[in-house]
Amino acid sequence: MKARLTQTPMSASIFQEQPLSVREASKFWGQSTRATRDHFRKIPGVRVKPAPARKRQCGRAARKYETVLIPPSVLKEEIRKITNGAE
Repeated sequence: MKARLTQTPMSASIFQEQPLSVREASKFWGQSTRATRDHFRKIPGVRVKPAPARKRQCGRAARKYETVLIPPSVLKEEIRKITNGAE
């Protein structure tokens, strides 16, 4: 017997969200891409995908590259926190 996935409204909405890149989110956030990446990297719900390790020609390790994918719901929640906190 095959296992069936049951979709609840919550799980369906999670899979339907198209995550934003750091560049896209920084436009809504109103900060630089670096500040946006640094802030959202530590927020639960944001996906951080590390790139494969690289080596430089001289044998030293290069800096780490990551892809940060920010769901719109997480971005909205962070914007709400910031705007409601500024009273």
